[in-house]
Amino acid sequence: SVRQHMGEILRELRDANERGSPHVRFEDLFSLDQGVPVLVVHFLAMLELARENLLELSQTEAFAPIYIRLKRSGGVGESSEEESVVGDGSE
Repeated sequence: SVRQHMGEILRELRDANERGSPHVRFEDLFSLDQGVPVLVVHFLAMLELARENLLELSQTEAFAPIYIRLKRSGGVGESSEEESVVGDGSE
């Protein structure tokens, strides 16, 4: 589901941040061997995270790489936002 993919994206970005790489290239969040339907759901999950203001996307110029990172917050509610997206997998 889209919510499951949202959780996967948040985990990947959090793990990259913990490794000292807060920015991840857009294309690095996708695995081409998963097939088109899964890629579409993953992309929709990324759009939903951006709509919910949990991601920051940046691009320096047209056709330049797109970078994604977790949205910085004051620390208040950050983990609860992620937990509500990740959920318990029952959806």
